[in-house]
Amino acid sequence: MLGYSLCIVYCMAVEGKESLETFKREIMKVGFFEEAEGVKSSTRLNSFILLWGLLAFDGMWLYGGNEISANFLMLNGLLLVAIFAPKYIHKIVEMKLNMGKGNGNGDK
Repeated sequence: MLGYSLCIVYCMAVEGKESLETFKREIMKVGFFEEAEGVKSSTRLNSFILLWGLLAFDGMWLYGGNEISANFLMLNGLLLVAIFAPKYIHKIVEMKLNMGKGNGNGDK
């Protein structure tokens, strides 16, 4: 909750929002699987589906009487990285591309 509050204060200072309520309304416009308002994110949807698939696999594995071994933990770790790494890489590339364009004031 503290991180959310700090994010709101920081974004209000950067964006120059007049009130907290205005800022909250703008945040709430974006859905869970959206990058921005109206822009759907297939990467987020893919990560969500794969995470639930991994949890189902783990549940079936443990329900079947199998033990939690080092190989099982390593497989889970690798699958978690494989699930969430594409979104992280996408954000890094997006930031690099936006830095090259500048901020619209002629700065780069």
